[in-house]
This record gives sequence, structure tokens and C-alpha cells, in this order.
Amino acid sequence: MPVEPVPTLHDKLRALGDEVQQTLEGAGERLGRLYRRVARGRFEAGRDEEVRLPVDLHALAHGKTLKVAISRLAPCPRCQGGAGEEAGAAGASAPALERAKGCSECGGEARVRRREELTVWVPPGADEGRKLRLGGRGRAGLNGHPDGDLYILLTPPELPKGFRRRGEHLDLELGVPAEVLRAGGVVSAQTPHGPIHITVPPGSTSGRQLRAAGQGLARWGRPDERGDLLITLRAR
Repeated sequence: MPVEPVPTLHDKLRALGDEVQQTLEGAGERLGRLYRRVARGRFEAGRDEEVRLPVDLHALAHGKTLKVAISRLAPCPRCQGGAGEEAGAAGASAPALERAKGCSECGGEARVRRREELTVWVPPGADEGRKLRLGGRGRAGLNGHPDGDLYILLTPPELPKGFRRRGEHLDLELGVPAEVLRAGGVVSAQTPHGPIHITVPPGSTSGRQLRAAGQGLARWGRPDERGDLLITLRAR
């Protein structure tokens, strides 16, 4: 009758070790594939970018169309555009890095830097930290991944001497001759919207404040609404 060998403790431990090793090797392969997919997706995905745009006084007060120069990473036209020897070698559906290997245009980076000039409308009333978003103008995505967005960070100008800003409201310290303060009269002041004439009541003293409604800045997002100009009279 057949006799079956009885496994020793050493045989059992070796078999268990082999099983654990096979399990770990399988898990390692699965993790490696997952890592490569994640890394490929991160490389091929677009990315948001940001650029600063100085805003002049006219744009601050009235809004203005301005030009902004950007430098963005776009798909390499040779290896990622589906044409040329490099793209044809790996196939148009291959991972971007494979298609970029040995490319003479991008040096294997799959993207090239391209300078562009964009025309944007800057609404009035921009304050520090305001941003405009241009969809699809950031770093380009590859293999069907969407492009990132471009955020334009607006940098307002310094106001003319004597002005101070409080949101959409403006403060102005205006020097007025002492005799005008005593007897009253009309003085002029230059604002972001142009010159205005101010009636000084007789008997005014230095430090008196007058309000010019609607002579401030536009509210961001509400261009038809303006703040006020608060004028503080100073004797000179």
C-alpha cells in the first residue's frame, strides 16, 4: 500500500514561507502597477498657474482691456501631437513619457514652453488679492487630461498723493486757503474720475469733512455702484 511522507516542521515552515513570498510578490506587482498609473496620471494632468498683472489707475476706476504675457507649458507638437517619427514609434495612445523618449523637440519632457499674449478685461474696483480665472490657459494636460487654469492676480496701483482707499470709498485730504475756509467758496480737486468742484461753506475750520457721493471707486462685481469720496479740509 502507498505510503505518504509525513511533513516535518521544517517542511511546513518552508511551505508557509513560499506562500507568504508569493503573496507579497503579487501585492508588490499590484502596488507597482497602481503607483505607475498614479504617477502617470499626475505627470499627464494639467495644472493651474498664476501670473501677476499690474492695474493702472484708469483700469481701477473704469475697467480696462489689458494685455498679459504668459509662458505656459504646452504639449510638444512633435511627439505629443500625433505626428513625426517620435510619436509614431510609440503610438499616439502610448503614455506621454514613452512617446517623448528621444524627442528632439522637447528632450523627453513631453511639453515645451510657449509664450503667449492674452487680452483680458479687468473690471473696475480691483483691490489687492483679486484674481481673474482663464479656463484652460494653465499647464497643458496630456493624453486627454484637461489643461489647468490660469489665475491672474491683480495688483492695483498706488493712488495719487493725498488719497487713501477704504474698499470702494476714498479719503482725500485737501489743502484749502484759510480765507476760503472763513468766507466760503469753491475749490477743485482731481479724482480718479476727473476734476470735481467742491463748495466750502463759510465758517469752515481745518479738519471739516465733506462727502462727494458717487466719487469713489466701483464695487467689485457691481460696476454701476460707486463708493463715496470723503474730503477732509486742511488749512494752508
